[in-house]
Amino acid sequence: MPYRIHPCRAVEQETRRILRSETDKAVSDLDQQNEALLEGIHEARKRFKKCRAVLRLVRQEIPAWYGYLNTLFRDIGRELAGFRQTGALLECADTLRKVFPEEETLLRELRGFLEERKNRYALDTGEMERAAGRARHCLTSEKGNLDSLEIRRSGFEALAPGLIRIYRQGQSRRKTAETEGTATAYHEWRKSVKYHWYHLQLLEPLWPEMMKGHAKGTKVLSDLLGEEHDLADLHRLLAAQPADSSSFTFTEMLENLIRKRQTDLRSRAHLSGARVYAEKKSSLSTRFHAYWRIAEKT
Repeated sequence: MPYRIHPCRAVEQETRRILRSETDKAVSDLDQQNEALLEGIHEARKRFKKCRAVLRLVRQEIPAWYGYLNTLFRDIGRELAGFRQTGALLECADTLRKVFPEEETLLRELRGFLEERKNRYALDTGEMERAAGRARHCLTSEKGNLDSLEIRRSGFEALAPGLIRIYRQGQSRRKTAETEGTATAYHEWRKSVKYHWYHLQLLEPLWPEMMKGHAKGTKVLSDLLGEEHDLADLHRLLAAQPADSSSFTFTEMLENLIRKRQTDLRSRAHLSGARVYAEKKSSLSTRFHAYWRIAEKT
C-alpha cells in the first residue's frame, strides 16, 4: 500500500496502515544477508524516518504514544547509523570527483580510504547481523501497539497542527542556519525539511499534480542539505585522523575542497529554501484544508 493518506478514508485507519506497512518492510529489509545487509540497513533507516514523519503529523492526536514511538524509531535508527554512514561517505566522495575533476588523484586516494573503511564494516557481518536482529525483534514486538493507535479527531483537523508545526520549524531553522552558519544548524534545518517532504508525500492525494510539484522542490532542498551534512561528517572523519597517518597526505587540500563545496551547497539551499518556505504557515494550512475538502467529495 502507498505511503499516502487518502482524505476519503479515516485518518486513524490510514495512520495505522502506513506505520504497520513501513515497519513490516523494515523488518524485511533487515533480514538480508552478508553485504546485502548494508543496503537493507539503508532502506530500513529511511522507513524509520518515514514512520517518524507520520507520528509528527498526528502528534497532538496521540499524546500518550508519540514520545515512546518516536524514541523507538529514532534509537533503532541510531544503532544502525554507523553501518550506513560508510556508504553515504563513499557517495559523497563520488560527488566530489564529479564536481572537482581536476582533483582526480587526490579524490581517488580519498575514495580508497573510504572503501577500506567500508570493507571493515562489511567484513564484520556478525556485528551487523546482530544489530539487525535486535532491530527486527524490537520492531516485531511493537506491532500490537501500532495496530491499537487511536486518533482523537478526524479529517484534516487531525493533521493540520503537525503539518504546520513542522513547516514553521523549517522556516525558523532556515533563519538560524543562515545566521549561525554551523554544521549543527544546517543539520537541524535538514531534518525539518525532510519531515516536510514526507508530509507532502503523505498528502499527495489532496491534489496530486500540485503536491508532486511542491514535493519535488522540497526534495531538491533536502538533497542539497543532505550532501552538506555528509560533507560535514566527512570533514569530522578527516579531522580525527592521526597527524602522522599515512592514509592521508593531502588532508588540508581535501578539507579546502569540502569547505568550497559546502559554501556552494549552502548558497543554493537558501535560495531553494526561500521558495519552499515563502508562504505563511496560516496560508498553507488554509490552502491544504481547502484541498482536503475538495478531495473528500471526489
